[in-house]
Amino acid sequence: MRQVLIVTEKPSIAETVANALSQDSYRTRAARKSPCRVHEFRGYFRGQMANIKVTSVLGHVYSFDFTKEYNDWNLVEAEELFFAGVRKVVADSGSKVVRHLATEAIGVDYLVLWLDCDREGENIAFEVISCVKHSLQNVPVIYGNRANVFRAKFSALTTKDICRAMENLTYVDTNQASAVDVRAEIDLKVGVAFTRFQTRYFHDKFSSLDSKLVSYGPCQTPTLGFCVGRLDEISKFSPETFFLVVVNVRKNNRTTNWYSSRGKIFERKVASAIVERINSYSSGISGKIIDRTTSKERRHRPLPLNTVELLKLASKRLKMSPHQVAQVAESLYTQGLISYPRTESSKYPSSFDIEAVLSELEKTSTWFPIVKIFREGKYLNKSRQGGVDKGDHPPITPVRGAERGSLRNAEHERVYELIVYSFLASVSEDAVIMSQQYWMLLSGEKFVFSQRKLVVPGWLEFSNSSNHMESLNMNSEIFFEQNESIEDFTVSLEEMQTEPPEYLSESDLVGLMEKYGIGTDASIPTHINNIITRGYVRLSSERRLIPTQLGILLYRGYQKIDPQLVSPVVRSHIEQEIAQVASGQVDAMSVVEHCLSVFWKKFIYFRKHIDAMDDLFETVFTNMHSRGKKFSLCGRCNRYMKLIEEKQNRLFCMNCNDTLKLPPGKFHIMNGNKCSIDSFELVTWVSSWGRPLLICPKCFLDSSTDTNFKEPEWYPGLGCTQLSTCCSLSCPWRQWHQNTIGLCAQCVQQTEVNKSLFCPGVLFLSPRAPVQVYCNRCSFSLKFSQGSVVQVGLEEQDEKCSACHSKKLWFKSLSDNVRQKGCLYCDSLFLAVLTRDTPRRAFRVSHCKHRTK
Repeated sequence: MRQVLIVTEKPSIAETVANALSQDSYRTRAARKSPCRVHEFRGYFRGQMANIKVTSVLGHVYSFDFTKEYNDWNLVEAEELFFAGVRKVVADSGSKVVRHLATEAIGVDYLVLWLDCDREGENIAFEVISCVKHSLQNVPVIYGNRANVFRAKFSALTTKDICRAMENLTYVDTNQASAVDVRAEIDLKVGVAFTRFQTRYFHDKFSSLDSKLVSYGPCQTPTLGFCVGRLDEISKFSPETFFLVVVNVRKNNRTTNWYSSRGKIFERKVASAIVERINSYSSGISGKIIDRTTSKERRHRPLPLNTVELLKLASKRLKMSPHQVAQVAESLYTQGLISYPRTESSKYPSSFDIEAVLSELEKTSTWFPIVKIFREGKYLNKSRQGGVDKGDHPPITPVRGAERGSLRNAEHERVYELIVYSFLASVSEDAVIMSQQYWMLLSGEKFVFSQRKLVVPGWLEFSNSSNHMESLNMNSEIFFEQNESIEDFTVSLEEMQTEPPEYLSESDLVGLMEKYGIGTDASIPTHINNIITRGYVRLSSERRLIPTQLGILLYRGYQKIDPQLVSPVVRSHIEQEIAQVASGQVDAMSVVEHCLSVFWKKFIYFRKHIDAMDDLFETVFTNMHSRGKKFSLCGRCNRYMKLIEEKQNRLFCMNCNDTLKLPPGKFHIMNGNKCSIDSFELVTWVSSWGRPLLICPKCFLDSSTDTNFKEPEWYPGLGCTQLSTCCSLSCPWRQWHQNTIGLCAQCVQQTEVNKSLFCPGVLFLSPRAPVQVYCNRCSFSLKFSQGSVVQVGLEEQDEKCSACHSKKLWFKSLSDNVRQKGCLYCDSLFLAVLTRDTPRRAFRVSHCKHRTK
């Protein structure tokens, strides 16, 4: 019997597919060391009975990264990254998925890839093939009569759509998968090269810049440019005062406002003259209705929802971020409530069954009365003209009804309702609004009054927004007759000012990104979220995007050096080339080479002229030259470097214009001793846990690849590692050698547990106050109680313990000032003066084992 393996993109989709294809007669088993379960059943595959297994991945199995030698910021110049090798590495949790897929594919005859039907889905399809190619019964064939790898094309997770997709399997698309790799490689190399270079440059130059990364992205930066561009429009805006002449007419206990036909009057004298002329007449003056016009306005129903319109609509009406909307829509899709949420189509295909969607909604008590009202009106079985059918997926619609309150949370409820109402509105009839306009002549001046009435509600009934209905004055209609005399009125002058444009909303920004081709419908929310989380813009209470000082400075700097770095035109051109790769018109490698060549030239120019951004940054951030205090000697020029103690500690040499990053903590000069390797002056580092270590700043920077400087158990290069055996009189760590006690118990235990050949550290008595005992390799420490001990020292004759061979210590207690001596590990007299005793007991047990052997 044939063996078939179906792989979906998420575990929830795997269960839905298995349920639909097996008619709810499948069995489920857990996979070994993987969260992706396996659903098994027997069914027909291509006309023959087969054993079918359905499992899943967890999104992308692999991600792009540089080869190992290019991941060290300190060893690789940013320029080299444009020509660096890249590789696909296992993504988060992917190692289990790779092994899981390889195991489940053993002996399988056919592979069916049930992944999302977009470029990313095609790319994941080839990742799955690479995982199972050595396990399949035969070599994977992706096209032709001998194909054993197939692709399912679907737009919704209903039983009908799933069965239809299974009956009409197709092949994977190499070109679309290649387009994803092209974008990933370009964005990786360009983004990381610029980010590494400018992060190091600005961190080394400006001490108060506390941003961890000063990032650049081919999509992210033009997105920031839109926000700063709107800020510029607001800054350049100069408000103007204008005046409106208003006549308040009273009729039938109602007041209507008539405005001068001149509209906005920008000269006070002119506006005041009109008011004075009318008021100067006697009380017998009256106005006269000289004209009346009636017209009907047809408001077209909205186009069906595509991804961009959903993001804009939800951001505007629901006040949700595009990133959050995209996540909620994806969740609704995996639950089988809506169709595929990533689509560019805004027109229903001819085969789309609107009646089937309405029938599904009618099955719920929540939507039954709404659909009933909908059916009573006129609705069309197609979308209006103007939409586009891209052929990838139909527009976003509900596919199954859901009771109000049954969904995961309020955000899911709101997004689902928005999609349902948008669907109903898109197939309703157009709304018709009647507009009436009256013209009145008063003292030689014409005044206008307008009112509107909703004649045919149409799609507005399902617009899910009350603003449409309230703005039409439905129940406030008032009539005036031709040549009617108007006597009851007052005249007033309203003074107003023109208002600047508002900051961009998330909905506005989504629209601009779509217009200029920045990102894709799937990546637009991510780019907007990036500029927020990286501190380049902030969200106001009204969800407006306000650029921060850092975002403004970066944008101004890019514009000053190379305006194309923030221009949307460059990215739009790249997206067009990627689209040509997806359609098979151009070769993927040629696009990568061309785009990287363009940005490499821009990077070289940017690197050469980046100092042009200094003047901008110095207006906000503090320059290294003006901060810090003289501290230790530089190993290159033998001049004093400045110690800058801020969120990120640094040593800055003004002569060499070089910066050395330091770990968090306090620093002290150590008797003028220098490192024998690079001649930098040694300093004492007191870490946050209070442990002093003697370090060379240059060796520390060269040995640590972690730019965050988290406190590890041991940094390579932190001084002499031979404290117990080094006899050199010139060793700068000699002062610390003299205070060596013995092997560290914690290191010994770790060596035994891990069966490591790594030499254990040694304990020493700190030469600086307060008196403490430390290990030179790990974080182990012992502190003497300040309320019990006055002095502590090592025996001058280097007297050692006969049991563990550690040097004996002496101390004077505060109570009797009597000098006592003993072994730190073996003698109980130290129990009363040390703050912890567990490590000493562990040390004694460990050493007893060694002595027994």
